[in-house]
Amino acid sequence: MKGAETNATFQIGSVSIEFGMLDFSNPGAYEWCKETIIKNMIKEARAVGWMHDFGEYAPINGVKYDTFDGPTSTYHNLYPYEWTKVSKEAVEQAGTQNETLYFTRSGSTMSPSVA
Repeated sequence: MKGAETNATFQIGSVSIEFGMLDFSNPGAYEWCKETIIKNMIKEARAVGWMHDFGEYAPINGVKYDTFDGPTSTYHNLYPYEWTKVSKEAVEQAGTQNETLYFTRSGSTMSPSVA
């Protein structure tokens, strides 16, 4: 996501690191993330499990790619669902549902359907 004032990547600080969040309202970012999980984590690294975490950090004052579906503050609560859903779809697309386990800590009322 972008910062409202700078139009640059919204930087989030957490203890000793700074990071940005993927903007899943951008279909290209969503597909890029899914392909990265499939190619780099599942196929190349042969990961059979991971902690899929930090979905709760989506900024409430950032700027999304798609502003049609409501403000970023609303998207903040949708983000953990989208973040978990991208892993579910990646595992399914890779065909490794019976051998891959990811777990999430952040969530919303919609997340259990994709966790």
